Amino acid sequence: MSPLNPEISDQSVARLLHDLRQPICNIGLGLFYLNLLLGEPGGKLQEQIRALEEQADRASRLISQAAAELDRRPTQPAASLELTNPATSAVT
Repeated sequence: MSPLNPEISDQSVARLLHDLRQPICNIGLGLFYLNLLLGEPGGKLQEQIRALEEQADRASRLISQAAAELDRRPTQPAASLELTNPATSAVT
């Protein structure tokens, strides 16, 4: 369970991280191609694109770190069930 809200499962957090990663990657890829289209390095627009690329990279790293932390957490044990062996139950 998530330490912030015990009602939010680790699986829900993993899905959220995945859903956040997708648009961040698309933004980074779009900025990369925009930079290629502009050609000549320099200028205010390319400075802004570079700043956006850095922020997209930062967001991607944070998401990856959160996902790695989630993977390192111990899994919650399933509720223990008391199973009986039908062969021994019939004998006793």
